[in-house]
Amino acid sequence: MKDLGIGIAVFATGCALFIGMLFGVGAGWAKYRLWKAEYTGRALEIEMEYNGKAILAEAEYSRQTRVESARAENESAQLTADAIKIVGEAAQKYPEYRQQEFYLSLGEALKEGKIQQVIYLPTEAGLPVTEAGKR
Repeated sequence: MKDLGIGIAVFATGCALFIGMLFGVGAGWAKYRLWKAEYTGRALEIEMEYNGKAILAEAEYSRQTRVESARAENESAQLTADAIKIVGEAAQKYPEYRQQEFYLSLGEALKEGKIQQVIYLPTEAGLPVTEAGKR
């Protein structure tokens, strides 16, 4: 009987330990799931923060690119306006400048074969002379 009592005590102790381990594993598993959820949630927040910084950096770079492009266009427009002004002043001061430009363009067109024939019309004061010899 003594052996039976010791066997029951060992069995009961074993069952109690087994049940305690199950509760411990269950509690540990619940804590692990909570920790994992918090950890992955924070990891998601960190990832979102880095993605947000990357998006912000990309937007800033894009803005700087647009600003520099606008500056370059503005400078180009200013230089073009200055060039037009210089050409206009030269045309006013030196009327033969336009004639020289015309002759150069005509010569280039002839060399490139864009013009097949040249017809000369005599002019007087910029108007074609239509009648010769009658006055």
